[in-house]
Amino acid sequence: MELIKHAEPIKYGFNKVVVYGHDEVIKEIPPKVGLVKKTPLLFGYGYFGRLLWKLVVRKSTQNGIWFVPGAGSAPGRYVTMCQNLLSIDVSEQARYFFSWTWVRLVVLGFFHQIAFRKAAGVIFLNQFCFEILPKVTRQKITKTAIISHGVSEIFSALPRTEKDVKTFKLIYVSTIDLYKHQWKIAEAVDELLKEGYAIRIDFIGHANPRAMVKLNPFLSESIRYLGPVSYRELPARYAASDAFIFGSTCETFGMVLLEAMACGLPILSSNRSSMPETLGDHALYFDPLDVVTIKQAILKLYKNYSLYKSLQEDGIEFAKQFAWEKTSYDTFKFIQECCKC
Repeated sequence: MELIKHAEPIKYGFNKVVVYGHDEVIKEIPPKVGLVKKTPLLFGYGYFGRLLWKLVVRKSTQNGIWFVPGAGSAPGRYVTMCQNLLSIDVSEQARYFFSWTWVRLVVLGFFHQIAFRKAAGVIFLNQFCFEILPKVTRQKITKTAIISHGVSEIFSALPRTEKDVKTFKLIYVSTIDLYKHQWKIAEAVDELLKEGYAIRIDFIGHANPRAMVKLNPFLSESIRYLGPVSYRELPARYAASDAFIFGSTCETFGMVLLEAMACGLPILSSNRSSMPETLGDHALYFDPLDVVTIKQAILKLYKNYSLYKSLQEDGIEFAKQFAWEKTSYDTFKFIQECCKC
């Protein structure tokens, strides 16, 4: 939605952009010149309806070039985007072995890599996501671009709520899942609480049952799981927190980190996957599989106010460079270049 909202495709020689999506998504995209919004009837029949549309109906549609952001393919010339690292990272897939999730990820990875090889161009959110691909796939990709996502305008440093100096409030927003390691963060906080530190953490997001089994033993008045909240509610949640913590070991980009950063939260981040490339030296890192390093990172931020303020102020400025206007400009420019190939 943000990409289309900030797009000016006419500048790149496109006289029309057709967006296919579900009604609830389509209605959120503002109207503009040259934009046609469509919800195919088959979209109302779940996964198999969408699959039928992709396999049969979509092939009859004539377009100059397709843009498929979900790492999929399309009839004719298309540009796709790598947004699912779990389908590529074999070591992370092993966390789900042997389950239907594991089977789904393996199958997705197979088709995603075929889509990358056949595409006129592939957009990666950072260099890490390109480098993790098998060498044979990297060599067969025709054209690539590194284009990061932007940060939505709703995420900005709101007036901070009155701080309870007695309690350091952490927030972790992401799906409760096996590769997110929320239970490791909870274990670290639980140990700090037992050592006498006044710390609280809120976990927000949908939950994978297998991961919740690991998190549940640590839940208490100070370690809370609040379930999912709406996207637009997040800035207020951030304004009521002191720091953002993130323990994932598999991320294409870590958008939620930049959104929290833009809201004025210092970042405690996993040192795995793409996070170090995305955040650079604008975060405090830890090993998400090592409770000791998690505790050390939390205490370092908790005890060092000058470090806290430095990360806070620096992060707000750093997040400003991730603008959807630039993302949209770079994306349509790349699509235009792929049209000429």
